[in-house]
Amino acid sequence: MPCGSCIAPSLSAYTEVQNYATSYPGRVKFYLSDDVGTSSCTTITNWGTTNGITSPDAVFCNTAVKQADYGTAGMPKIVVLGGSTHSVLFNQNNGLNVTNFNNAIMAGLTTGISSNTKGDFKLNLFPNPSSTNKTTVSYSLAQSSEVNFEVYNTLGAKVKSISFDKQAVGKHETILDFETLPNGIYFIRLNAGDSSQLLKFTINH
Repeated sequence: MPCGSCIAPSLSAYTEVQNYATSYPGRVKFYLSDDVGTSSCTTITNWGTTNGITSPDAVFCNTAVKQADYGTAGMPKIVVLGGSTHSVLFNQNNGLNVTNFNNAIMAGLTTGISSNTKGDFKLNLFPNPSSTNKTTVSYSLAQSSEVNFEVYNTLGAKVKSISFDKQAVGKHETILDFETLPNGIYFIRLNAGDSSQLLKFTINH
């Protein structure tokens, strides 16, 4: 940034990031940077404001930021970093594939949740892809706990939530109804006590 051809892809990425504010408050950040660090932070901030990017989480304008650290150069270069090691999960030049961009963000969120899981629920969903309205979820509890399932789409929006009263230790199976959900990629999160596990699945009615 800044450049004329950078406006549409950058604004699209910014808008997508804002969609995560409700479901994942404070966990998905949008940073704006000059491509080679030759523009001032004021110039970059004003360029963003003029083009609808009104509140990035940070603006970088230093030559220490090098595009080579994230692959080949491009205008714009849109990158998703995620996980405990801040790995590059998405890297696109000269445009934006919104689906892949959102999948990369969810992959980063998934990695973060998995790294904080205190128990192995052996969470499984079948069939996956799900071609029917009802899908079986199996899981194991190491201790008695209330259980909650949350289903998210690739925009990070919660589209379904199912809760169960306290369940006993051991293996459990339950049937979830996805009839109202359109075809696509989703993430289901099992919460039990202070532990959680996330699983990616596909609906293809």
